[in-house]
Amino acid sequence: MDAEFVEQIKTSLAPLLKFLAYLEPIHEVLRQQVVGPLNGYTAIVLGIQLILQLRKLFVANGNDSESKDDGNKAAKATASHILVKTEAKIKELEAILMKEPERFVPLALKHSICPSAEYGGSLGSFPRGLMAKELEAYCFDPETKENVVSPVISTKFGYHLVILTKKPDV
Repeated sequence: MDAEFVEQIKTSLAPLLKFLAYLEPIHEVLRQQVVGPLNGYTAIVLGIQLILQLRKLFVANGNDSESKDDGNKAAKATASHILVKTEAKIKELEAILMKEPERFVPLALKHSICPSAEYGGSLGSFPRGLMAKELEAYCFDPETKENVVSPVISTKFGYHLVILTKKPDV
């Protein structure tokens, strides 16, 4: 990864890193008793997992506006992507996927520079406002078809190929 990309990730994660400062006692226990020294990436992953678990508890206890049936639920899309830095590489992958779309996950695992590559490129489900605007525009476009490889999408992070696996409920 180049320095600019790493800096963009750090800037995007700044609010999470502030939250992780509150987790320092937990970090120390984990370091001593469970996993040994934690690097920044591992701490972020653990923090995200903790936040997701806390969110589940929060929603399960009816403490979230989304859990109330007020007809105002946020629409969520579910998608996977492959992110690479060069246009030449994305064009190469696009050519393969146009012929063999079933190779999306193996190609994401092998070529994507996004941490989601570890999960076959899965971005999970997300509401508007969390993804790069270009990806969001594609995923929330009513004309976008499910389970079809997108055209190349360029963002400040690089070049993407996306598969929308579940259209947002609107």
